[in-house]
Amino acid sequence: MPYIDITPEARVDVSLAIQLCPVEISGIGEVSCDGDVYHISEITVFPQECYHSHTTFDQDAFTRYAHELNRRRVQTRAPSGMNKKRLWWHSHVWGTARFSLVDTAYMEKFGADTLLPFNPFLISIVGNKFGILTTRLDVFKPQHRTTYASLPLSDPAYTREMLIRLYKERMPRMQQVVRDMVTIAPFPLDPQTCRLDDLSLREKP
Repeated sequence: MPYIDITPEARVDVSLAIQLCPVEISGIGEVSCDGDVYHISEITVFPQECYHSHTTFDQDAFTRYAHELNRRRVQTRAPSGMNKKRLWWHSHVWGTARFSLVDTAYMEKFGADTLLPFNPFLISIVGNKFGILTTRLDVFKPQHRTTYASLPLSDPAYTREMLIRLYKERMPRMQQVVRDMVTIAPFPLDPQTCRLDDLSLREKP
């Protein structure tokens, strides 16, 4: 059975992003794999439009990010790191922390798209403001398509005091990340009368 652990910093960042954003929010994360052990060490939030019932990645931002990592790889002759971006996480706000049919379709898209770095596996986390995080592993290659649902998300040993300190230390940074990366669309949305360009609640420059 696969084993997934996450650093306290990464868990706190995911939890803070979910708590700070009033609607859905999503991002990716860095995963290293050693046999059946998967280690989550970092999360990233990309620019996105967020709604009460879903969130949309800015694919152009993801492409720019990939190109920047590749540029650094060329300059430093080091691995780009894109092959480690195999975590997708998102929130259901106050809803249940269960993967929906839309979520499952999104995972299949990740697995089928050879231009994205989510082959041969993808770890997914869905959380809510009640503090629940549900974790799933999808293995797309090299042989049989396999899904491991509701896997435990383990933490390295840490004290309650350490957790409180991390929340306090990382709160200002995550507040800024959510402020910079998330554009919230009003609800309800009428696609016949509203254009996406009109929906940003952030001030225009």
